[in-house]
Amino acid sequence: MSNVLLEYEKFAKRKRELAETDFYLSVYGFLRMVIKPHKKQTFLEVGCGKGDLMLIIRNRTSYSDLIGIDVAINMLKEAKLKGVDHCLQADASHLPIRDDAANILISSEVIEHVTDPVAFLIEMKRVSKPQGFVILTFPNCLPQYLLLYPLLRSLPMGVKRKLPKLLQLSIPYEDPSKTEQPIDNTYTSLQVLKWLKTLGFNIVSRSSDLQISSLSKPKDYHNLSEFTQTLPRRVLRRLPVIFHYRFFILAQK
Repeated sequence: MSNVLLEYEKFAKRKRELAETDFYLSVYGFLRMVIKPHKKQTFLEVGCGKGDLMLIIRNRTSYSDLIGIDVAINMLKEAKLKGVDHCLQADASHLPIRDDAANILISSEVIEHVTDPVAFLIEMKRVSKPQGFVILTFPNCLPQYLLLYPLLRSLPMGVKRKLPKLLQLSIPYEDPSKTEQPIDNTYTSLQVLKWLKTLGFNIVSRSSDLQISSLSKPKDYHNLSEFTQTLPRRVLRRLPVIFHYRFFILAQK
């Protein structure tokens, strides 16, 4: 087993402690544009993790075939318990799936964790059906703290908690030892859109967490994404791109 795979297995064990229900509901909110609840569709999630999104899809669609792929076997064991029909361990750039297999492909917060993003997108296109849909989500790499981010993120948690609230909003509030992954890259939305268009995808829709997040307005916000949910919608629509935490892209083959 490679060192990277071993690190992902360790990450899988740490991730059990992280609650991400609101995020997956946001992804499902974006996904609803192409779901047909009473028609059988094949869903393929690359980087399915513990199967949380697949569970939401299962509970909201009458007929669906769910395929989950992840590099970490510990994640897949939990996904299987949540009702994912087929759980496969594989690298995102070499999917063990036949051509034209899935109606809807989903990959949430994965493209920034693969060594070759273009090879990854080529595989997504290969396994999607003609006129099939691909949904990608990935973090914004242009936050308002820009060059301060690497410095702030490297600070010990004890020091972070003593920073002014504004600076605390600009850094992950989780312990980095639980959230960092072996491969961490950063891409702009324009980069990802260019790759998709070059590969022949049609961009159907794009959005951000500020526009479709399912989070209720938190009373005790911990990061910028939660803080922005406390603002009026008319203000949210006018915020520049640096305030968006992650992007959502819907493309069609």
